Amino acid sequence: MYKHESNETWEWFEGYLTYANSILPEAMLYTWLLTGEKIYKDIAISSFNSLLSQTFNENGIEVISNKNWLQKGQAPGHFGEQPIDVAYTILTLNQFYDVFQNEEYFKRWKRHSTGS
Repeated sequence: MYKHESNETWEWFEGYLTYANSILPEAMLYTWLLTGEKIYKDIAISSFNSLLSQTFNENGIEVISNKNWLQKGQAPGHFGEQPIDVAYTILTLNQFYDVFQNEEYFKRWKRHSTGS
């Protein structure tokens, strides 16, 4: 699915983003940890980084709106964001930081897990 839908500007499993998006990169992370197959690690990192580039901006985290799912090549909608999506993202940031020790994951996790 990922190889079929992704390209240089859209690194995702489908042609749109909806909700609970971070579950997919996290599943790839766990698959890599269990199998050791590098392709799963690569997909986990590229898809999660792509998701973060769509949901983090100068205001912090702004997850995908359920009033207008984010379609490939379109600007994201606003309003209708779901709190559970923020929680999923924070949990996934924590897991990615634990595995990769990437400071960017830590900074985003800390800022939004503590509210500071």
